Amino acid sequence: MKIWKKTAGAVLALTIALQGGAAFQSAHAAAAAASVTAQSPQSVYNEFERLVKSPSTLGRAVSYLINHIDEVTAYQATVMTLHLENAQKLYINKLAERFYAGKIQMNIDAAYRAKGGTYSGLLSAVKDSATRKVLTDARDTGFKVETSEGMYYPEINYAVYQSFKAYVTKDIQAYITIMTAESNKRALNDAAIVVGWDEIAKRALRQEAFLYSYPSSNRKAAVLNLYRNYKMTVFYGSNNTPLFDYDTLKFKAEALTAYKAILDDKNIPNTGLKQKLQLFVDVVEKNNGKRTAEVDGWLKEQVAVSS
Repeated sequence: MKIWKKTAGAVLALTIALQGGAAFQSAHAAAAAASVTAQSPQSVYNEFERLVKSPSTLGRAVSYLINHIDEVTAYQATVMTLHLENAQKLYINKLAERFYAGKIQMNIDAAYRAKGGTYSGLLSAVKDSATRKVLTDARDTGFKVETSEGMYYPEINYAVYQSFKAYVTKDIQAYITIMTAESNKRALNDAAIVVGWDEIAKRALRQEAFLYSYPSSNRKAAVLNLYRNYKMTVFYGSNNTPLFDYDTLKFKAEALTAYKAILDDKNIPNTGLKQKLQLFVDVVEKNNGKRTAEVDGWLKEQVAVSS
């Protein structure tokens, strides 16, 4: 469309000139064409902002951003991306309520067990129109279906945001990488760690790097909250996957192996968290891999649960 507008403006100017029109008319037509082209990023931005403001047009906003983000400035693309996430966060509770209505949970559960958790699988198995409507609305508004403790609910599908990364600012590119890792594979499920200990530590290090590199980012608070949770998991584990066995107090061998590999990896910067992890491994090994009073004292001082 932009090429057509420029070409049309040039043809119009040429036609006026050939017909003996005043030079002013020709210049005015060319300026008008250039003005239309220059305003198009703002027009795209305005249309997206109109769509993203209402839950009824949120699905259209997602589609519009995917198809038009390359037509705006980096600043506009960044604001649009963040406004989409804001709108999804505002909408998610209302959408979740629909997941719990009537027989929706039962229908999704049957489909999930038969075909898995992808939308194509779920929709191929679900015949009930109300359940299909909930699922298609969730898909179109940029959510995925998650399950925990036998319940099904929507979560923002940050994999969709991958198509925005090339157009937004560096901090939001990094933010999308962090959130996509969470979206693609959650770290905990039913209070149990479901990824490797190395992944837990690497995610925490990536989050720390974000906070160090982008202290003024609009998404600093979101990453800081995530980092605090991951930091606790690195040093304590989770309720159903403790770092130290509840009975023997032994440090998990696979965690020690993973942490040592990270500490030995020269490609991972020697950040504050990495240095603290080294001190932690040192004190654990000094105590023969068990949670002793000395280890407890170190944890209380260096990684207090309330921190």
